Amino acid sequence: MKRFTACACVMALAALACEKPGTDGVAEARDALPTADTLSIQVPAAQGSARAEKVGDVSLAYLLTRTVATTLNGGAAFILILVKTVMDLPVTSVSGDTYTWGPWTEALKPGEYKLTVRLTNDGDYAWALEGRKKGTQDAFQAVVSGLASPAHPHRGSGSFMIDFALARQIDPYGTDATGTLSVMYDLERNPITVMMDAEKPAPAPGGGTALQTFHYAYSEKPDGSGELSFTSYGDTDDPGPAWETTTYDSSWLASGAGRADLKITGGDLGDTTVTAVECWSPTFQRTYFGSSVFWLPTEGSESACSL
Repeated sequence: MKRFTACACVMALAALACEKPGTDGVAEARDALPTADTLSIQVPAAQGSARAEKVGDVSLAYLLTRTVATTLNGGAAFILILVKTVMDLPVTSVSGDTYTWGPWTEALKPGEYKLTVRLTNDGDYAWALEGRKKGTQDAFQAVVSGLASPAHPHRGSGSFMIDFALARQIDPYGTDATGTLSVMYDLERNPITVMMDAEKPAPAPGGGTALQTFHYAYSEKPDGSGELSFTSYGDTDDPGPAWETTTYDSSWLASGAGRADLKITGGDLGDTTVTAVECWSPTFQRTYFGSSVFWLPTEGSESACSL
């Protein structure tokens, strides 16, 4: 994917010089939309992936924080890379303040796509990436649609919604994500904020399927410190089928040291609430672990936590 994206960008540099006459405003429309790079969640990097079993091992909570961030980045990146690839090509048509790119496809892709960006009366840009199976006359359907308020190129603020079920119908090999993902972002404020809400079908406790829900919130300060939290409603890794609510709050300093707090309630737990805390050092080793359940021993002292 990186090689393909790089090639597309090289092609785009030549294509920009060939933009059609009467396309004033195309650059502004391009700059208004976020990219996979500007919207990515940044978590300090570490080497190794061993599970924490004692103080001094790589923190399991840290690894979970990185895994969640990577998963969120990947889900949005699949669409945003596709949007940028289409938008880097010469605009196909301009009608007033509406700009259209495509239809576009690639030899090895099963779908074709077009992107429409419209400047609203409020100065925002309403946009949609629509797709259909290649070689058909099916109507284009919106895989993603959003609203972007421009500021610095590819930053600003806005929101968009991705329909992964439709994306997989068009291209079954493009992403493993399912359900829908709604994203709200403000990349101009301090701290940067990104919120994501996801839904996906899952086996329901009483049979059939129901929607498992996830809410994520991320903030990042200029010094690299940040916070990532999520709340999910669905079945956890326990013997029973009932669904629990899981809340996970992770925060880290510019040094990389951090802390995560976990709480699980409801479902098969009944009236019991399970909580756990884990802290890690600037080199991502566990410095403290404690929980409310007796089968997991306490490790270290909470005074060793930097947060």
